[in-house]
Amino acid sequence: MQTSERQEVIDDLLSKVDQDSLDVVQDIEQAHSLDSLALLLEALPVTDRVGFWEQLSSSLQLPVLAEMRDDASEAIIRAVDDDQLHALFADLDADTLLELQDVLNEPLLEEALGRMDSEQKQRYASAQQYADNQVGHWCDHQPLVVPAKTKINVVLRWLRRVMPKYCDHVFVVDSRGLWVGAVPIHKLFGADGLLKISELVRDQFPSLNARDDIYASADKVAE
Repeated sequence: MQTSERQEVIDDLLSKVDQDSLDVVQDIEQAHSLDSLALLLEALPVTDRVGFWEQLSSSLQLPVLAEMRDDASEAIIRAVDDDQLHALFADLDADTLLELQDVLNEPLLEEALGRMDSEQKQRYASAQQYADNQVGHWCDHQPLVVPAKTKINVVLRWLRRVMPKYCDHVFVVDSRGLWVGAVPIHKLFGADGLLKISELVRDQFPSLNARDDIYASADKVAE
């Protein structure tokens, strides 16, 4: 969203502070991405920010909160009541908790962890081994890994069951579990299902160390 466009939306929101603004909020939800919604709320005075955040769809409240700056999200967390917070964190996953952990007090953090299943707790614990500016803090500790001899149709059936939210490659290993290469998931669709996945391997793939700086690593991957 351009700065001028964002300011127009903010001005429109502020002009309707004393009105029933639910329709306005719903229109904005449909028109903007999570990061744009976060920027809009950050630009509002705290009282208005809390009010509009409370009117967001329940499915968006937590993701938008995680996208906001720490000071802006903390102001909302301090302002809402305990019942709202308990409901909000009922289904918190490890990645979202990592985004919010710096603005949660200890009781809320412990409650969120206590509601997680063992897999999410392990994901959170693994991330804590690294500083928040290191790759290991944010990376997926359970990547999609398949043996090189696996046929593509088998991999596709497997992906339908286990496909995570954010993943664009399958990683291929040999019979000893050693790295062979990676295959972009989009390459699997339309490929001959009887081929072995090793025949689609991309062997020139950037490697990162878990203790590398996240910003330098992002530049390396983007090259």
